[in-house]
This record gives sequence, C-alpha cells and structure tokens, in this order.
Amino acid sequence: MAAAAVANPSAEHALIDRAHTASFAELRDETLRARAHGEDRDATLRRIHAARRLRTWTGAEGAWNLSARGTVVDGAFVPPDDPRHPKNRPKRE
Repeated sequence: MAAAAVANPSAEHALIDRAHTASFAELRDETLRARAHGEDRDATLRRIHAARRLRTWTGAEGAWNLSARGTVVDGAFVPPDDPRHPKNRPKRE
C-alpha cells in the first residue's frame, strides 16, 4: 500500500478506509490499480518488465507447474492456440 500512496498520494486515504472492509485480494487489486494510475504508463511497463519472472517446478504429487509474471506483451508469447494451453483443455465435469 505504501508504494501506491507514494505513486498516487490522492488515493492514500481511500485505500486506508478500504483496508477496513475489503478482503486482502480486493485491497491488493485496488492498491495495484491506484499505483498504476499514479504512474505514467511507460513507468508502469518498465517496473513490471524489471520484475518479470518465469518459474517452473514439479510439485509434491508430481504435477508440473508454471508461474509467470510480465507485461501484456510478454504474455503474447504464450501461444493460445497450442493444445497444451489451459484454455484449450477439456473441462472436467
């Protein structure tokens, strides 16, 4: 929340008030939006790009896992038409 208040001082009081009623996930999302709103778009993209990551691991039950974070442009390199892409897998019922 501190980074959002520095980037967007006008949002500080609203975020503090919201912290009393919002879930952690809601507050995190609102804080990130406030931070991005307080920065210029290029600064936001540079910050996200600098913190980009890609991690893979095998979990305890033997499942392969992938976690990634980056800009929308970085995400465009994940081919959505690949049959292994999660959106192309059959839904379990």
